[in-house]
Formats: sequence, structure tokens, C-alpha cells
Amino acid sequence: MKKLITLLACACALLIAGCGNKPDAVALDFMKTMAAGKADEAYLKANCTEDTAKLLGAVMAMAKDEMKKEMEGATFSVTDTKIDGDNATVTIKIEGKKGKGKDEAKIKLKKDGGKWKVHQSKEDMK
Repeated sequence: MKKLITLLACACALLIAGCGNKPDAVALDFMKTMAAGKADEAYLKANCTEDTAKLLGAVMAMAKDEMKKEMEGATFSVTDTKIDGDNATVTIKIEGKKGKGKDEAKIKLKKDGGKWKVHQSKEDMK
């Protein structure tokens, strides 16, 4: 009986862990982490595709403090999620951003190793 309960607990834990990697949750966490200026190299490597991690690593090195100031007090919410196979686009509403009332960001994601990861290009970030 103990083995059965242990097996069921492990199965539930794996199911919950797998459900935690949804495009909208990944994109929302990404926006909050970037806005707080906390997207260090380890975070980017774990949550972005390789090319995106390199690109954003350079951006964060140059503009981390500016981004943090501009996003201070902002709140984020997912307004739309579109999934097409191994690609997804999540639209996030940004409110309370300094100098602007409301704004939105479209975060592109791609399945990489079975996990959703942010996949942005220079063009996507403009």
C-alpha cells in the first residue's frame, strides 16, 4: 500500500511539474523578471532559447537599470495566448508603466527540449 501511495504521489508531482510550463506562465514570469532587472545569465539560459538568451544578455548588460526605472510600479497580465504546434505568442498587458498608461507586449515562445522558452529576435523587441 505504501508503494502504491508513493507511486501515485510521484505521478502527481510529475503531472503538476509538467503543467507548470505553460506559455502564458513562462511569458508572464519573463516580463516580471525582465522588468525587475533580475534576468541574469542563469535565468536567461534556463527560460530562453539559446539565441534569445545571448541577445537579451547583451540588452540587460546595457539597459538593465533604465528598464527597471521605466517599469517601476507596472503590473502585468496575460490577455491572449495563441499556440501553434511548438510555437506560441502570448500578449501581455502592461499597466502603470512610467510615462505611459497602458502598453502591451507580444512574447514569442518556442518548445525547446519539451519546455516552453522565450524566443524573441531583434525585430520582435522593437
